[in-house]
Amino acid sequence: MLYRKPLFWIVLILLVILSCLFIIRYGNRVFFFDLQITMNAKTAKTAAENLAKSQSMSLSGYKSSAAFLTDDDFQNYVELKCGGRKAFTQVLDARIYHPIYWYVRLFKPGETNELEAYYTPTGELLSFKQKIPESQPGSALERSAAQALAESEAQSKWKLSLLPYKLVEAKAETKPNGRTDHSFVYERSDAKMGEALYRLRLTVSGDRLTELKHFAKVPDKFLKEFEAMRSYNETLATLASGVMQLVYFAGLIIWFVILLRRKKLVYAPPLRWGIVIAILMIMGSLNFLSFYWLDYDTSASPGGFLAEQLAMICMNALLMGALAWFTILVAEALTREAFPHELQFWRLADRDVASSKNVLSKVLVGYLLFPLQLAYVIGFYGFMGSRFGWWAPSGVMSDPNILSTFMPFISAIGNALQPGFWEEALFRALPLATCAILGKKYNKRGLFLLIGMIVQVLVFSAAHANYPQQPYYFRLVELIGPSLLFAFAYIYFGLITGVILHFTFDAVLMNLSALLSTAPGMNLDRILFFAFLLIPLWWVLIQKFRSNAADERVPIWIALFRGWGEVPENKLNLAFGEAPDPLPTVEKEDMEEAEIPEKQDNKKQAASKGQLYLLAVIIGFLTVVFAPFEISEGSKIRISGQEYSSNLEEPSLKISATLAKEIATRELKRILAAQGLPFPSQHKAYADAHRSGQDEIYLVLKDPADHTAYSQLRNKYFFSDGWEIKFKRLKGSLDEKGESYSIFLTSKGDFVSYTHELPESRPGESVSEDSARTIVRQALLDQYKSRYPTLKEISVSPSKLPNRTDWIFTYEDSLKRGLKEGSPRMDITVRGKELAGIKSYVFIPEETQRLFDKQSQMAVVLRIIGSILVFGFLIFAAVQGILAFSRNQLDKRVLLRVFLMLAVLYLARGITTWDYNEGQLFNPIQPYNNQLISFIVSFLVGFLFQNGFIAALAAMAFYRLQHHSAGKFSRNISGYGIILILLIKLLDSPRIIDFLRVPDWTYGLSEFGFMAVLHKTVTNFWLFFGLAILLFELYKKWTANYTRLKWLPVLLSFVIGYGLVFRISTFYWETQQLLTLAMFVLVSGLMVFAASFLYRMSKIHQALIASLIIYAGTLLYKFIGSLYPWQGASYCCSFLLLLLLVWLVYRRTKAPHRE
Repeated sequence: MLYRKPLFWIVLILLVILSCLFIIRYGNRVFFFDLQITMNAKTAKTAAENLAKSQSMSLSGYKSSAAFLTDDDFQNYVELKCGGRKAFTQVLDARIYHPIYWYVRLFKPGETNELEAYYTPTGELLSFKQKIPESQPGSALERSAAQALAESEAQSKWKLSLLPYKLVEAKAETKPNGRTDHSFVYERSDAKMGEALYRLRLTVSGDRLTELKHFAKVPDKFLKEFEAMRSYNETLATLASGVMQLVYFAGLIIWFVILLRRKKLVYAPPLRWGIVIAILMIMGSLNFLSFYWLDYDTSASPGGFLAEQLAMICMNALLMGALAWFTILVAEALTREAFPHELQFWRLADRDVASSKNVLSKVLVGYLLFPLQLAYVIGFYGFMGSRFGWWAPSGVMSDPNILSTFMPFISAIGNALQPGFWEEALFRALPLATCAILGKKYNKRGLFLLIGMIVQVLVFSAAHANYPQQPYYFRLVELIGPSLLFAFAYIYFGLITGVILHFTFDAVLMNLSALLSTAPGMNLDRILFFAFLLIPLWWVLIQKFRSNAADERVPIWIALFRGWGEVPENKLNLAFGEAPDPLPTVEKEDMEEAEIPEKQDNKKQAASKGQLYLLAVIIGFLTVVFAPFEISEGSKIRISGQEYSSNLEEPSLKISATLAKEIATRELKRILAAQGLPFPSQHKAYADAHRSGQDEIYLVLKDPADHTAYSQLRNKYFFSDGWEIKFKRLKGSLDEKGESYSIFLTSKGDFVSYTHELPESRPGESVSEDSARTIVRQALLDQYKSRYPTLKEISVSPSKLPNRTDWIFTYEDSLKRGLKEGSPRMDITVRGKELAGIKSYVFIPEETQRLFDKQSQMAVVLRIIGSILVFGFLIFAAVQGILAFSRNQLDKRVLLRVFLMLAVLYLARGITTWDYNEGQLFNPIQPYNNQLISFIVSFLVGFLFQNGFIAALAAMAFYRLQHHSAGKFSRNISGYGIILILLIKLLDSPRIIDFLRVPDWTYGLSEFGFMAVLHKTVTNFWLFFGLAILLFELYKKWTANYTRLKWLPVLLSFVIGYGLVFRISTFYWETQQLLTLAMFVLVSGLMVFAASFLYRMSKIHQALIASLIIYAGTLLYKFIGSLYPWQGASYCCSFLLLLLLVWLVYRRTKAPHRE
């Protein structure tokens, strides 16, 4: 053992000393630049409050939030294109533009009026912006008067010299209340950084200067180049993530099954550590809670906003805690198998183990290796940057954001423990222990460990490649050293040493600002940080003192340095399970659960039958009360007690994607030919559905008694359905790929509008405002002649680009066309002298939009909770499947056949819908091959885990149905009709809430969508079948065959119903919609509960028939639906093929096994 050799300690201590000297000398030269920061968050907030008072703002009820920010785009551009960190430091010293600044937001819940203030690091006011309601009255100044007011106030009140600036853009917009706001953009003529321009924006709202903002205009070409560069980082990380999921996670599952069968898993300690990791992650996130208010929408309630944030924090922490528990559970047991002469990991805290020289050495080595790793990283960054020009973004040495948290050390400790423990278990223990076991088996331990070493280096390094460093393989090369160091620690000292090293390294870097800060009050934080960081060492010292103190009372300094003992042999891995007090392990359950005798007496049967018919009466009553629709007087439809106009046509696509592309191609040729432009033959047409935004739909449809606006606006300004055919190029230069065209059609194929996107660097003419307006008016006369007389210009927005000027004109239709709020509008874009786009939409007033945001806020929280319930149940089902596999409680013939069935359909769907996926998922800016690799990796991960999960559920369901007693199936046949009628009534309702939900047009957008429909039909059936049987078995087990806790199935049914409804629902917090959703939850819960009766007395063929009938009910509305032309036929054929496939699986399970 290395710790017994004095030479090892001598060399290690010398290396630590040299590393510390190197860190002190070169540390801040590599990562940081010098920046004087004299303002902190508190003083920034105070300054902003004083600014608000000078602007006559009443601060009663206002809250504040502050953050220290960097203009990342500008910094990246300067450091990559203009001379590196030295050039960026020169920008900071020149003080012409301040890319690093304090940002303060003053806001009041429920109020639109708020203030944003920007300060230099030394506390000078840099910029400000006051947001006032668009409904607030104000003047309608002419442009010249507004410009004079803005320039005069900027120079006199804010002491800003405009001599170096020239005006490049002037925008005017008339608000709904008649107030005119003006925005003026100026550009410095005496200074710039490369092609990045220093600009200033002055905004006048009515007759008040409400914005003075300095900013840098970074070239759009660079932003796209940087995005393309970053895609290589993301692709490398995706490849590593794919290997991690396909190999590591699959390996975890396989080893879990093997170790569970061998009774080698220790359950409780890793569960406790998973809980600790989750709690610390939550605490670390809550420590930054004050920064969350920077993104708070004041239209929402503070309580709802906090509930949303907390729900997301808890969900992420629980998922990570569960993953950490499972990984540590398997990795520790695997280490025990691979290294029999090492200490049992979960015995390290025992007094007789912790007080040994072995454990002391492991802990000390973990801490002493930290300076070596930090010195290596500093040297690597410095050498590669100076010698080869490799780049990593630099930063300030002391980040004020860290110092602004409640207790900085909490976030550092909490966020470092998760990677420190989980990553070492996954990236080190799993591959290295596996290779050690295989090497022992094949008598080639050294070779297999070498292979494991290479694999863990590549996967771990590449998985961290998604950082911004360049070239894209920067971190892959950088982390070779740390990966080897972690592996060395694991092999020679055990898992604990690697965990301590990794945890210490991450924690110190995360808390570096607090450690280096000279701010008052940070000494306590530093003390607490090191107190928590050194807990393993404290524990060892305490146990050593207690072990000596148990024999005789001696001074503490003697107790600590008195002879350190050896580890008892019964605490080594090879002694696991032989000690007299073994740790609790997961016991393998019996192959079959004992069946609780069914009570077959007539009274019980009568009671069961009575319950079923009582359920039928309840559902019948609900279908009457919540009848989907009935015709009332005139042309009205009555839905759930509310009247709706009958012209509310169901959204649908009337033509195929192929025909839509053909029409769009003809229209694009016509438009380009009229302007004398060539047709882009290198561009490919991709079809997608076009629909107005959710808020626009709600505004148009929210009055249940009047849908005049819907009929007058549809396919003019409002689109409930339609086509967007996008012509884009995925291969070529960035300039070529940056150009795209879009043609918008109605669902029937009639032309609606057209857009043409161009790169900002593309040359063009800089026409005047009057010339651009002439182009716009001519286009409106040619294409929208009937609307032209009622259109009124309300806004003009120029955009000065390097080689041309673009214009956007906004027109409002003076005919409200049935709208009681908002107005129909059109945006017309001119690029150079080309008409480049017309967009029609429904404008939503600010106050109405805020009301919608407030109403829909609670939906977000409820959706998160619903998702947690649904995905929690799916995770539980996956665990049950793994356990069933480990106990041989799966029908392996069903597992194989269903997996092959789903795999074939999955591949067929991927091949036949490739064109659609290419158009939807591929970004023209990013390299095509990178995106192709990422797509293939994601496809393979889904292929293995999704199909395997569903096949395991089906096989588990078959096995459980084969091993439980069944009663008379005919007694429950009436349940089929109940559920079928219920589903038809439930799903056939054209309520407004159904219009808010985005239609499932996916399969109508592909030329070969039938294969996708078949895959979806078959996959969802087996998922439904497996989950339904699992749920029934849970009900049966938890209620002791329905003899106790009879309320539990009802409660769980409604919980599942809630999850199913709210996970996918889009709604507003409005009485009628809430009643509708409550009814959905009630009916869904009753449906789940009623389904449990069907499986209570079923055998396999009966359960399959029941599932097929229920599933047919869910598909019935799709049989008769019209979302796309061939929807009904595709679902009908898919269901018939499903019947055939299910029959083949069932028939094969009845065949005898071949020996």
